[in-house]
Amino acid sequence: MRENVAQSQCAVNTLLGPGHSLSRYLSRMRRIPLEPNLQTIGERLTYLRRLRGFKTRRAAMDALGLPDQYNQHENGHSTPGLENALLYAERYNAPLDWILSGKIRRGFGVPVRGTVQAGDDGAEIAPDDGGEYVDAPDGISADAVAFRVFGRSMEPIYHHGDLLFAERQVDDPSTLVGRDAVCHTGNDHRHIKRIAAVNLEGVYRLESHNPTYPAIERQLKAAAPIVWVRRAQN
Repeated sequence: MRENVAQSQCAVNTLLGPGHSLSRYLSRMRRIPLEPNLQTIGERLTYLRRLRGFKTRRAAMDALGLPDQYNQHENGHSTPGLENALLYAERYNAPLDWILSGKIRRGFGVPVRGTVQAGDDGAEIAPDDGGEYVDAPDGISADAVAFRVFGRSMEPIYHHGDLLFAERQVDDPSTLVGRDAVCHTGNDHRHIKRIAAVNLEGVYRLESHNPTYPAIERQLKAAAPIVWVRRAQN
């Protein structure tokens, strides 16, 4: 299947029509959350169908105009050819290469979880609406998340409006002492701080890079290490 994909650029361009290319097709798609641990094409099709809200294969087939072979493709009894795979990618607004191989390529799948406060008072954690996804930096893990900086306390390292990428949060923030992290405090606020130390009572000293902001002390429920920053566009 992977060889088929690698050798099929001309065929894909033909299917998409004159003046189109696979890369242009992919760039038009809405960013969706991609699950990295699905092993088969059928599992990935099932995931996409449920993500779109269809409880049954028949409901998806009727609503999206999928061919009768879709049943066999989702249950794993047969493998879709390139033409059907491209149709599924278009109907589900999903990357063709992910459907066929399960690989998450650069540019897909990092959800923005809201703002993170760079100041004395943390940003209150609101329910995630799942509405925004941004291009992933090279080499970042599939379960990374992103936050936008609000405030000046972490300058000159992080600036207001920067987009921070964090790895999966850890429930024991003491493992992140000495690192910059998104800190989930006991009062359900979210800070971007350097975790400087923790005392025997489990209270953390959180420091700012900007020397005009004093350190604060908070209990933490969890923390996520910062691994990448994308500068705000001025």
